[in-house]
Amino acid sequence: MSAFLAQKKQRSLLTDVDSYAHATMGVSQTAIENTATVVPALVDRGLETEVVFEAIRQVEDGFDFVPTDQQLVQQPRR
Repeated sequence: MSAFLAQKKQRSLLTDVDSYAHATMGVSQTAIENTATVVPALVDRGLETEVVFEAIRQVEDGFDFVPTDQQLVQQPRR
C-alpha cells in the first residue's frame, strides 16, 4: 500500500511492527547501512519521538520506512 501511494505521489510511512519482520525483509535493501529499527522505541523506551525518527529510512521520494528486526520476536508478550 505504501509503495502504491508513493507511486501516486502521496507521501507514506510504512512502520513494520510484525515480529517476523516481513515488510523489513521486502523493503530494507534500500538502506541496509542504517541499523536503527523500531524495536528500541517499542520495547526499551516507549515511543520516544527521537528514537522513531532515527529509524526512519527513505526508500524513495515520498516513501519512508521504519524497520523492525528479530529482537521483537524475543520480547515477552505485553
